[in-house]
Amino acid sequence: MATAAVNGFSFTFRDPEPPPTAAELLADIRSRGGRVHRMMKPPGVFVLTTDSALAAWLQDKGARLKAGPYPLARGDDRREWDLTLNSVKTDGSLWEAAQ
Repeated sequence: MATAAVNGFSFTFRDPEPPPTAAELLADIRSRGGRVHRMMKPPGVFVLTTDSALAAWLQDKGARLKAGPYPLARGDDRREWDLTLNSVKTDGSLWEAAQ
């Protein structure tokens, strides 16, 4: 931690939290019902989910919306999101952890 003083005010800055390991992030996604897939060639990893909260959480972490939300089938009110994880910061390779 660092402390700085400006005009008589003192501020303390916390060091940023380290990113999760790739395996931890994928385990968290799977525990929330996300389906993790990897593309044939690295570094492509993507998630399919019908959970809007999971999709929003992943986007907050840096995932990019590839497609969706789109209906699963005609007459089905459920929606699915397709998100790429390549831009999410992790410690380690998502592609290797997604095996």
